Amino acid sequence: MDAYERELWNNGCTLEMINWYHNKRREYSSHSLMMAEFPSNDLEAFAGSGSCVFDIDALDVFAADVAPPCLTGDISGDYMSDKNVAFYQSPTGLFHIWRDRDPLASPGRYMVVVDVGGRSDKADYSVILVMDTHRDFATQRPEVVAQWRGHIDHDLLAWKALQTARYYRNALLVVESNTLETESGDCDAGEYILDTIGRRYGWLYRRANKKPGFQTNRHTKPRAIYALIKAVRERGYIERDQEAINEMATYERKDKGRFEAMQGHHDDIVMTRAIALAVLDEEASRHRRAITARDKESCFGSASIFDAIPT
Repeated sequence: MDAYERELWNNGCTLEMINWYHNKRREYSSHSLMMAEFPSNDLEAFAGSGSCVFDIDALDVFAADVAPPCLTGDISGDYMSDKNVAFYQSPTGLFHIWRDRDPLASPGRYMVVVDVGGRSDKADYSVILVMDTHRDFATQRPEVVAQWRGHIDHDLLAWKALQTARYYRNALLVVESNTLETESGDCDAGEYILDTIGRRYGWLYRRANKKPGFQTNRHTKPRAIYALIKAVRERGYIERDQEAINEMATYERKDKGRFEAMQGHHDDIVMTRAIALAVLDEEASRHRRAITARDKESCFGSASIFDAIPT
């Protein structure tokens, strides 16, 4: 059995049922067509409706790297501080590690992305993603290595994110700022939290206008989602979390080109991946521009000549 057929077995299908599915699937040119005609669950029926953002066949292939975490517990330090940070194992912990930090990693090799959710159990989840960008090894794909997901007060979430970034060798810390800046109109509180971290931590991501945090808006969100669509199609990064696959399977394109989770589902994990890839694309573009500027300067002897020339 392949991975999908093993999942059918785990969900209670008999060998006879799986054998029928296996043979029937051969009649279709793609698995997505088979699922559209014979969905095994409500998610496949939704994906077959045509509104799903991610191609279900691509997700099947992309899910090959999914695995259970090797460590479960929590990262914490002194209260409201980034001192004495350590990982503590616990079977009930919300922090999952698929691959622990490299003790020799240089600062900035890891990226910590925070999607800010609500504080109540019925609200969206907050997610802290840790991605190994493998910036020291250009031939390797970025990889999801750890994640925390839960509900927490926003100021405590900010400190937990900072502690996580410290633990992962002074990672680049990218905080999605929309919720902090807009929830209940409390813009000052969000800016205070990010400013507090910024004064203590030098590896905080800042936008082009120097403000801390990644703001998802009608310009940045489509670019981030399309970067994720491309990465899923081309296996551009390594995904470890099955819940990320589940969220992608229920992520849809709404009217006027809006992207949102299907009603009753979440997209907090999806957004951390999209933001991480968007930031990596920004860094790659900035690096290419810097190289181009240096090349021009070396050829003509003065970088100022090219200030008005687009690269």
